[in-house]
Amino acid sequence: MATVIKRQVGTMACMCCGHEIPVKQAENGTLNAACSWCDFPAYAKAGTQAHRIISGRLKNRPDLDAAPEQRAQPTAKPAPPAKPKAEPAPEPARAQRARNSIFDLGAA
Repeated sequence: MATVIKRQVGTMACMCCGHEIPVKQAENGTLNAACSWCDFPAYAKAGTQAHRIISGRLKNRPDLDAAPEQRAQPTAKPAPPAKPKAEPAPEPARAQRARNSIFDLGAA
């Protein structure tokens, strides 16, 4: 089985010891931020809360360190201002349920 090379997407401080460690990404989007000083394993599959946490802590990202003209420009249009939502009407009071079991006979 051939070893697939992971690409480095940035660095971050280790969540255990605080050393600066490289963060690598596999082809399937999994992030690997394992620390070589304290052996703390940090892996995060794409789409998980762990992936969002590690992505938020990244520093020295190659895509952000590029010159402004080389960065990918966002193509999405800004969203129009949101309209204020009307508050829903309060729910009407529920009618008392029919009592039809032996446990309900004593209740008033």
